Parts: sequence; structure tokens; C-alpha cells
Amino acid sequence: MKKIQFVLLTAGLVALAAACEKQPAASEPEAGERVTTISASIEGSGTKVTIADADGKFSWSAGDKIIVHTSGGYVLSDALTAGGTTANFEFTMYTLYDDSRDFFAVYPGDYATVDGVDYGDAVLKINYPSVYKITSLSNTNYAPVPMIAANAPGGTLDFRHIGALIRVTVKDVPPTTKSLEVIFEKKVTGPFIVNLTDPSNPYVETGDGYITNTTITFDLPSALTTMRDVVLNIPVPTGNVGAFYVEAYNEGDLLMRTRQTSGVTMARKQGRKAMASLPVFTTLSGTKVVFSPGNLQASTTDGGSHWDWDFAAPQYDVVGNAAGNNSIGGNGLLLDSTPNGTVDLFGWSTADTYFGIHQSTDSINDYDGDFVDWGANQIGPYATNIWRTMGVTEWNALLVSRTASTVGTTPNAHYAKATVNGVAGVILFPDQYTHPAGVIVPSDINKDNIAFDSNVYSFDDWNKMELAGCVFLPAAGYRTATTMTNVGSECDYWSNAKDGDKNAYRMSFTASKLTLNSYNRHMGRSVRLVRTVTY
Repeated sequence: MKKIQFVLLTAGLVALAAACEKQPAASEPEAGERVTTISASIEGSGTKVTIADADGKFSWSAGDKIIVHTSGGYVLSDALTAGGTTANFEFTMYTLYDDSRDFFAVYPGDYATVDGVDYGDAVLKINYPSVYKITSLSNTNYAPVPMIAANAPGGTLDFRHIGALIRVTVKDVPPTTKSLEVIFEKKVTGPFIVNLTDPSNPYVETGDGYITNTTITFDLPSALTTMRDVVLNIPVPTGNVGAFYVEAYNEGDLLMRTRQTSGVTMARKQGRKAMASLPVFTTLSGTKVVFSPGNLQASTTDGGSHWDWDFAAPQYDVVGNAAGNNSIGGNGLLLDSTPNGTVDLFGWSTADTYFGIHQSTDSINDYDGDFVDWGANQIGPYATNIWRTMGVTEWNALLVSRTASTVGTTPNAHYAKATVNGVAGVILFPDQYTHPAGVIVPSDINKDNIAFDSNVYSFDDWNKMELAGCVFLPAAGYRTATTMTNVGSECDYWSNAKDGDKNAYRMSFTASKLTLNSYNRHMGRSVRLVRTVTY
């Protein structure tokens, strides 16, 4: 019986047609065609993957297929009609002799094909996909974890794992999310050579990767309509796949980014659970919130007849003394001479001032009335009422009294003044925080009477701190009518709490102090929104 080695490349469904149409090699004598049933089993516990509890066990499922490579070519099996720990796959195959076969098989077969079959010195390769389509958010037990099998006595296939599985629960994914991306430090997609040194212990191993093969995309069956947790079953190679984080998208718009996890090392046939957690901050009475991706901004191209709302990107972006901030007319309109502009310093939001896009200096007559939350707008790709403005007591709890991690030698680290990529402001540390290796630990944590340049971070350093969960509040200053003051030297942020008909509460950092007090509603200040989560 001839010994055969193959080059196997898994591909997308588009490649299936070519795989199924391939004819047997013309040089093979006496080839015949027949319907063949082959029994397949799974090693060890009789499951595809086990990850710590009953819900993590995977057996064969109805619809599963394998692809079998014989001395006469290769064919894709019919789909199983039922599941189990063993299965009989039926397909039409070419055989050299009726009673003699020599073959490999690969699972999952619904995206497996062959490129450059070689009966000489070829190597076996498996291509881990970079995109998966989730067909049901309620059924998280299916995971196409690759396996290979060699011919065994009696024509059976004993499938053996070549990699591992990470089951990731992504917490509080926002509405309108259509896809999730999991970004690893190491290579997790693309072709991998199967190490067959020990046929009973085949495996593929990760290595250094590029952005194109470190990211796995999961397309959801439809856009989420409510905030919910999403479970992702992620087939990965063995070895140290590194740390990872998860991003949620609506089309090309980023909705959410989790904190980066610690590094993960996987063994063959191993399953592991992981949590992709948001950078959470505790406010009043144990309420947990996450911050918006940046300060609120509103832009117009028609003088203010229509405004588009979005969040600043990156976090340290500020408008300053530029068109929009310095050209506001009245009640949501710009001055006639300036049809285009962006505003990021808002008066306190009421029904009569179009969310504070107003240049009056009269707090009593123009800004009286109850608060109208900026989160009522559709902001970027987010649904309305996802985001909200914090109260002054929440700001106080977040900055002064919450329980948080130790950073450096400072327990309950809440904030540190800093300059990030040349922009002054305040860094906020989430409840659970591990400072990234290789980045200088902030000094003067929880101290309000120091300069903003007491800590200075580059673009690269800030990216690492941001992935670890830090939030940055830029010192955008404040606005009186169309005049900007203290841009770059004062953080001035609104709360939702009013103080009579003239004033409302704000949070302010200057070079010398932190202040939580009430002030004139007509002053234009920064707005940073939050959303409540379920941790």
C-alpha cells in the first residue's frame, strides 16, 4: 500500500466547488468509484473540546463534514444527519483497490481543500480562518476546532486535535454591533505546518504574526438591538498566543474596545475560558460605568441647520479656538460668516439652548429649565440613549472615594495629571488596572495640586495604557460666548445636576486643584458621557 503525504490548505466556501470537482490522478491504474461509508471517532474523552464545564463539551454535530484524501484524489463527505461522539460519514470516493485504502482526513471539511497535492515530499498544512459567521447567539456550543485523522484498521478515522480552543465571554456589547474582532499578539490565522513527528500527538504552533494574521473577525447574524454578553468560541494553535483584546464594530465604526488580557499559552486539545472585560469605573452606590471613546463633539456643514454628533478620536483630541467653538451664534446656529465647524465646549443642555450650542452670556434667561441629556442624540454609530451624563456625586465617587487598584505604590489609584502626546489632561485608572510593562509608572497619583506635565507619555506609551483601560480627559478649557479660555491648562466637565435656575454642577481640574462645584450654565464646558454596565 502506497504511503501518501499531502499539502492541505483550508479555504473559504468559495473554494469548495473546485475541491469537489477534482478528478483522480490519471496515472492511477484501476481506479473505481463507489459510495463509501467511513466510521470516524474523536480521541480521548470522545469530544471535540472540553473547557471546564458541561457547556464546553463539543461532540459531532448534525451538518458536520470531513474531507478525505485518498490515493485517487480527495472528496468531501455528505453532512451528518445526527451528532454524537462517533459518526459515519458517507461520500463517493475513488479507490485504488476495493479492499485497500491509504488516506488522510481533515475536519472541518466544509472549508477544506487541497492545493498542490504531492505524493512525494509535501508537508501537511492547515489554514486557520480569519472570519467566522455566528449563526445563532443562543447556541455557543459549536466550534470548528481543526482535527486530522489517518487511516486506521478497518477503514476507521481516529481524529486527533492539532490545536486548542479559547471561549471568550465579551461583556456588555452595545446595541448596533454587527461584528466583533479579537486581536491577538501572535499569529492565530493563516497557514500552519502540522508537526507530525509523533503521529499520536499532531499539533500546529503559533509564532510571530502581522496584523493580517493576528485578528479574527466574528460576524453576528444581525445587529444587536440591546446590550448583551456575546460568547465567542475561538480555535487557536498551540503555544503562547499572547495577550488579546476585543473590539465591537458597526460596519467600519468602532463601538467598544475591551481591556487587553494577560498572555495566554495553550496546549493541544486544551480548552480555556476567558473574559473580555471593559475598563469599568465604580461610581455612586456601586454603579458601574464605562466611558465614551472620547469627548463629545458636534459638527455642521450648513451653519447649524443640522448637527452630526460623535466622540473625539483619539481621546486627547480637542477643538480649541477654531471654527465652531468660536463662531456659535444662537440656539444651535453658527454665525453667518462660518457655515462649517465643530463644537466640543457646550453650555449646560436645556430645551431652549439646543444641547448648549448657544453663545449667550445670560444664564438666567437663556439657560433656565431642566436638563436635557446629550445622550438622547444619536452619537456616531450608537443608538440613542446609550450614553448619559454623570451626576456630580458620581464624579466625586469616581475621583475621590471608590475602591481601585494599586498603581506603583499608591493604593486606590483614581487619577494622575499628565501630558499625553503633547496634550495636557487627566488620566483616569479603572477599578481593575495593571500598568503595562515598559511604560513608566505615573507619579503623584491622586494629587490635584501638581502640574499637568508631571507625567509625560508618548503616543506609543499612551496606546499601551489605553489598552490596559485608562481614560484620558483632555484639558480643553472653557468657552464664554465665542471666546476660549485656558485651553491646555484646565479640565472643565459638566455634570447633569442643576443648582437653581442659573447654575449647574461641574468637575474641574486646574494646575493647582480639583473642584466639584456649581457655576454659570452659559459657560461652554467639555462633555464626557458614560454608559452603565452590568458587572
